[in-house]
Amino acid sequence: MNHHRPGPGFPAAGQSTHTTEAAMPSVSEDLLWLLLDDVTGRLLTDRRTTGRALIVAARDDMGGDVEQARSTVASARRLRRSLDALHSAGRVRRCGIRLGGVVPYTVWPTVDPAGKRVVRATLERALFDARPPGDGTRTLIAVLHAVDALWLQCPRWSRRETDYWARQFVAQHEDCGELAESLHALDREALADAFSFGARPLFVPRSGPR
Repeated sequence: MNHHRPGPGFPAAGQSTHTTEAAMPSVSEDLLWLLLDDVTGRLLTDRRTTGRALIVAARDDMGGDVEQARSTVASARRLRRSLDALHSAGRVRRCGIRLGGVVPYTVWPTVDPAGKRVVRATLERALFDARPPGDGTRTLIAVLHAVDALWLQCPRWSRRETDYWARQFVAQHEDCGELAESLHALDREALADAFSFGARPLFVPRSGPR
């Protein structure tokens, strides 16, 4: 395994390099967007894992208010607003399907995968090029790594390489370690309620980014 940092080169040729975190609606919305499969619009992680991730990301959006984040993410209304915000911004498309031809289910496929690649390129630059990350980028890296979904956002690199550099990154940023600690400290009841907005089952095979 090669632990030398790759040289510059993100994002890919022809892709916009002007990405500012101020343009992102919120850390939790970006996280939710990244955890939706580009094509199928389903979650890349199971319900409980996604719930934990959203609780911690929403807490970061709210300036560290753990109780407010837990109660907010646990509500169907808050999650619907996050999905609606992504839809209104043109990031996802709302599609109604029937699981097994019977159970109504809403999925949220990505409208323009290039937009998601810009966000992923920001994560990759912080991890592999050692570019100074903003607060939102640190949160996304810490939470995605903690729920074992960061490697799905870095298709240029192997899972082993991504995990290695993510560990180095978290060790160098104290707030990332605190986010991971908060995530793993959540109780079972909060985890079960975190992503209960009526659509089940939410676990789908991890197909990764397109």
